[in-house]
Amino acid sequence: MENLSSNTNLTLLNLFIGMCRGERVLPDVLRRLQYKEHSIECKFQNSENETVQPELILASELKAHSLLFEWKAGANMDDDQLRRYSKITTEDLKQRALIGGQAPNKFDVTIIGLDDNMERLLIGIRNGQYRFPVLAASADTLLLKENSFACLELNQVFQVGLNIDWKLIPMNYVPFDKESDLCIIAEKVMQSVVEKMHRREPRIGVEDVASDSVKTWRILDDSCRQTIRGKIKTILSKASRYEFRGYLKYNREMSRKGTATWDVVNNPIELDSDKRNKGFKKINSITERFLDALKTGKHSNGQDPLPFPD
Repeated sequence: MENLSSNTNLTLLNLFIGMCRGERVLPDVLRRLQYKEHSIECKFQNSENETVQPELILASELKAHSLLFEWKAGANMDDDQLRRYSKITTEDLKQRALIGGQAPNKFDVTIIGLDDNMERLLIGIRNGQYRFPVLAASADTLLLKENSFACLELNQVFQVGLNIDWKLIPMNYVPFDKESDLCIIAEKVMQSVVEKMHRREPRIGVEDVASDSVKTWRILDDSCRQTIRGKIKTILSKASRYEFRGYLKYNREMSRKGTATWDVVNNPIELDSDKRNKGFKKINSITERFLDALKTGKHSNGQDPLPFPD
């Protein structure tokens, strides 16, 4: 439960996507019903041309059903947001959210909140007489607290409660979001950089690093991707200016033509070399210093403080 309380958005994104993907440590109900992730934070207009932006949309062609999720870390509901969700139609999902096939024929806007906050969260649902299913997240369960799903199988599962071990949720589908600090994003970004250097790739571009770092990159809303691109560019700029100076150099010409790009001007890692060799150890050491510097704000000048041991 600590995982959910500390970062509700990332934990629930990874939970539901992981269930769709059939992660062995998670319940398999969504996989069996063939739900697939359609979009993350997809912004579209409802039938009254008002903006809605669900945290996650899942779609099942098998069940001709879609799930639009809104989760709340706190105890308050936004009445206007609920009203806008209530104006979504099947045509909106087809024409504006671009859900294809039979999946938009039935849908549920689904609210998830912490069980401790459920009494207050339900006030807004009941006052507005909204028919949205409401799931309560407790220490080990997701339980249907109010209303019902248009999909019978989901009711059968969530009415008795879906057992969840929050500590076991794989967090690699969406390891960070647009709100994440640079030091969190940099852990994945620099992992991608080192892997590219290991493959002896001559250039490193923001778009490639982003898609390497976030498995669900293609279904993120454009505005989310733009924010994350900006943060990755900042990380690579800092790396090339400080700890990775002499290893990475900004390629202005290529960056003007497309995605921000850095040339690998010095690569001590040999192609297909063992990760225990000297070149790998050197780059890993520099990476650790860079990640520490992002947290403290104290960057080195790009020179090794001591000769690297053989």
